[in-house]
Amino acid sequence: MSRLSKATRETSTQFGRFTAKLCASCAIAVLAFAGATSASAVPITYTIQADAMGNVSNELGPTLFNGAVTITAIGDTSDTVQDWLHTDVWTTGMLSVTFDIAGLGSYAGNPSFYGIATRGAQLEFASLAADGSMTLMELQAADGIGYALQSNASAGPLGYDIDTFAGTFQTALGTITFNSFSNITFQAEVADVEAVPEPGSIQLIAGAGLALVATARRRRNALLAR
Repeated sequence: MSRLSKATRETSTQFGRFTAKLCASCAIAVLAFAGATSASAVPITYTIQADAMGNVSNELGPTLFNGAVTITAIGDTSDTVQDWLHTDVWTTGMLSVTFDIAGLGSYAGNPSFYGIATRGAQLEFASLAADGSMTLMELQAADGIGYALQSNASAGPLGYDIDTFAGTFQTALGTITFNSFSNITFQAEVADVEAVPEPGSIQLIAGAGLALVATARRRRNALLAR
């Protein structure tokens, strides 16, 4: 009886030590995984501001305007990717896009069709229409350096000059055509938030935890069977 109790106590002690180590390892793994995923789900806001140049009229559908324009595009730092063909080109998709036109109002674009790309001192704000045509606003950094999209960092306002513009931007209330810009600035601002692992990440962590519990039970049964 005492022999069995002693063996049982030894088994329980061994299992307790094993469980403690297991819990510590699990905690470290979860923290490391959460740390890795937290850096991949942070909103970043890109803002392009510009004034109309002189008497040149821009267009919102049939309406002509000369007011200042602010384009606000919100993306995700995890969505910045390197172009597979041109390794010096980086692109990112959008979660939302809004055009604010002084004196007229705010107009939302479909974020699925918008994107930003950088290549050295060049920055492009582009839109792909349903018919496959592309609208491209191509800007050139005034300092010859420009914003590095892959940095996923806050920066600016940075001065830019318009290089080329072709096409029209589609919004919920009509198309926007920019004929000319002046005093262009670009700014990037990373949200100051504590990132939370995405649902898929949480499921992976939970699955790993269940697997570790199963391993612990098997180890305990093996110890008791000795």
